[in-house]
Amino acid sequence: YRGVDGQGGYLARAPIADLLDGDVSPQGVAELIRRGKERFDIYCSTCHGKTGAGDGMVGSRWSAPLPTFHSPTYYPGGEKGQDGYIFHTIRNGLPNAPGQLPALRMPSYAERVNVHDAWAIVLYVRSLQRAHNGNINDVPEAQRQQLMQTRGAVQQEATQ
Repeated sequence: YRGVDGQGGYLARAPIADLLDGDVSPQGVAELIRRGKERFDIYCSTCHGKTGAGDGMVGSRWSAPLPTFHSPTYYPGGEKGQDGYIFHTIRNGLPNAPGQLPALRMPSYAERVNVHDAWAIVLYVRSLQRAHNGNINDVPEAQRQQLMQTRGAVQQEATQ
């Protein structure tokens, strides 16, 4: 519920099995990510943008640019790439430099986003990162063929 381990370090990975009561089926994980998207779209996208690039309508008006979740810093292994760090930031906000106002650069969403939903948002951010760096070969073969057929139809319409 805090995003940290017993020693106070950020959790590297979201506790998916705990969130799904042990049912880590593809359907259960997909539903959790869908919930994360729903909550992200409501609470995060206005600042962070729909793709997590830091280009939301509100965030783009700030005096300092918002970070993009596509920076290596926020990927697993990056300085702020632990799932627990992102979770902790959602729930507790992000402090500003000492003496600067407002006290929080990013406000806490703990009153609006419960623990389960905060973890779901973390998983959705991970799916945005994966999609950002993905290519057609990441799509399962059956869906890939369908996409390619649709893509061909769209390209034909564009040339007519």
